[in-house]
Amino acid sequence: MLGINSLIKSQFVTKSTKYLSKSVGREKMARLGQYTSQFIFLYTGSLLASQLQQHFKFLFKCLGLFKPLGSIQQVVLIEESWQFGSLMSWFNLFRVYSLFLWQVFDQYNILSLLSIVNSKSFHLSPIIPRLANYFWLSTLFWTVMVEFKKIVLYQQEISATHKILHNKKNQKNDVLITSTLTKKKHFCGERSASFRKMVASILDSFVVLKLLKLIDHYNLLIAFFGVVTSLWGIEDIWKAC
Repeated sequence: MLGINSLIKSQFVTKSTKYLSKSVGREKMARLGQYTSQFIFLYTGSLLASQLQQHFKFLFKCLGLFKPLGSIQQVVLIEESWQFGSLMSWFNLFRVYSLFLWQVFDQYNILSLLSIVNSKSFHLSPIIPRLANYFWLSTLFWTVMVEFKKIVLYQQEISATHKILHNKKNQKNDVLITSTLTKKKHFCGERSASFRKMVASILDSFVVLKLLKLIDHYNLLIAFFGVVTSLWGIEDIWKAC
């Protein structure tokens, strides 16, 4: 009994509970299941994997219900801090609006899956899923632009710390050297995080291009991209728990 109590109170179980309590955490798990099943199906032709893919896709979509409400908050926050002359502000503005429109149009897909909306009786039903995917692609494009701009800014900050560290006048100032090294470590970490987000958005762009039927080949590779970006998303949320 003592061993079971210790296991339940362990850091891993505690962190897992926090992770699974977040809807975005469960969403990433469902997405991982969807693309992993798709990858296995394309590689082996397993009927079970194909069925699991559809089940995980349904679960993933359902977990995205009402997500535009969160996007509205992002739009308001960006507009409040928006600066006309800032390139980063423009990129962020386009990104959050694309995200909002993608999630709004995707609500139709979710309601159709839940049989709340009859897609056959609506003459624009073939267009809406395609519009949702185009706005998803737009979101990924502007995310790449935002993260690239961040990488440039972080690199400038890292270069500034190099100048401070290599200045002979500062060599004896231990406090300045320590604080500068801390800043450099922070900016290097942020640069790496932005680079990974940028790569993840590029990989996900191939997934969207496949959904839009703008790419006809490399199905297995694109499914693998979905697995990789899902794992990265899970890792980011796990670290935050």
